[in-house]
Amino acid sequence: MIGLTNAGGGGGGLRVAVGMTAPANPRDGVVWVESATAGKKYVVSKTEPQNPATGLIWIALSGDSIITAKVYEYNGSSWASTSAYIYANGEWVQFSYNIVYLYNEGDKCVNLTGGWYTKAWKFNNSQGEWGAEPTVTYGNTNVRISHQKGSGDSPCGGGWFTNDTINLDGYKTIVFHATNGNFAAGSYSDAWVGVFNTANSYSSAIAESQISDRTGWTYTNKTFSVDVSKINSKNYRIGAYFRSSGNSMSVTFDEIYLQA
Repeated sequence: MIGLTNAGGGGGGLRVAVGMTAPANPRDGVVWVESATAGKKYVVSKTEPQNPATGLIWIALSGDSIITAKVYEYNGSSWASTSAYIYANGEWVQFSYNIVYLYNEGDKCVNLTGGWYTKAWKFNNSQGEWGAEPTVTYGNTNVRISHQKGSGDSPCGGGWFTNDTINLDGYKTIVFHATNGNFAAGSYSDAWVGVFNTANSYSSAIAESQISDRTGWTYTNKTFSVDVSKINSKNYRIGAYFRSSGNSMSVTFDEIYLQA
């Protein structure tokens, strides 16, 4: 853990470099904010700076360690998360990330996603396969998606996706944070989160992370990450897909975001 003192002191003594390339010949404790627009002024505090100027950097502490902080840049109207690193033991250690929310504690982020929708979507063209929309419940701080259709050898598929396609250029990961998940075991008890080509007639995942298999999963506060670093197309949607044979399936998310 790198504390304030061995990272160069408090706000006034902390060494902060700003730019799109890492500083040459850094010393331990140097903080590099990866930004082309941020200024040289910064504030280190646990509380949001008042009356910030455009380009101000805020190193937002959650404790007494820089390594647990998040870094934001004021863009003139709001605070935007920013990638930042600290130099320690001969290498740059990233501790803050540039993220863009697709869903955030009740906010559907409509300006980016266009909202969210459900789709009845077969898993494949096998005999007996069919599709039905999952049930979605939007709460004040989260969204719950459940699916309990199909029976035996007649599995049913359905998904929950962004209305608009998402531009993934410049992002490495999509993060889904589930506050809880409850998936009963079953012959077709499968579920995934990720990037989907919903233009296809049958389920088509471009990049995915499994959030349940047929053994039945139960969890709380679990994070699922999907690698999108090699996806160049802008024509895909983000969401979750379920395939059930009548067994109960549900997951609740409070955050979904892109991470650079």
